[in-house]
Amino acid sequence: MDYHLTGSKNQQTILFLHGLGADLSQFEEQQSYFESNYQVLSISLPLDKNPLSLSTIAVEIKMLLNKLDIKYVHIVGNSMGGDIGFELLKNYPSTVLSLCTFGTTPYMKSSKSFTLIMKFFIWICPLKLIAKLASYSGVNSKAQNKIYEMCMKQSKATLYKSIDMLSNFDYTDMIETSQKPLCIIKAQKDKEINRLLAKPIKKWEKRRWFTLYELKHSGHFANLDKPVKFNEILSSYLKGL
Repeated sequence: MDYHLTGSKNQQTILFLHGLGADLSQFEEQQSYFESNYQVLSISLPLDKNPLSLSTIAVEIKMLLNKLDIKYVHIVGNSMGGDIGFELLKNYPSTVLSLCTFGTTPYMKSSKSFTLIMKFFIWICPLKLIAKLASYSGVNSKAQNKIYEMCMKQSKATLYKSIDMLSNFDYTDMIETSQKPLCIIKAQKDKEINRLLAKPIKKWEKRRWFTLYELKHSGHFANLDKPVKFNEILSSYLKGL
């Protein structure tokens, strides 16, 4: 598993988990920003596991944390990375100090037909087209170029087999039971995710363990669209714990 570890071992650790089609370089600006006050670990998620599931990826990450002698982490996850964060919270609750997600929903119930359509699209389309379409989730040209660059490093086979594990899951009950600090950074232009977040946010907005931030002029990869504001929000959240 590729990873980037910086900062002092004597500080608390932030674990950054990227979204589908991305890699650890998604969090380059966060790595450099937070490493003076935290130990910072970014991972390129192991999507070559067979069978591939959120659970198997969580196991691999836990093994890496053990290898690096990291006992506790603040998890920051984007999209798929947030779902893997929920899986780590579910299976290794004592390891997770807090969880911050963006571009992530705590539940997904996709129909079989929708899943098949997505897989068929990935199967027939060239990687350049998939990467170009993915880049439109960025709000500015810099973010779009970065998203395209990361997607072009992925294999179609990896993207294809990742669809199933991201089609059906539900962490809402687990989140409420754990009551671990949870922060959602809601990106203004991430409309489909925001639609799915409406119900849990309404349910959790008055819970003492829940924090909501809204980030304007940002999309699914909010940390790439608005890195300075994203860093300020995340820093404020972590300092307030």
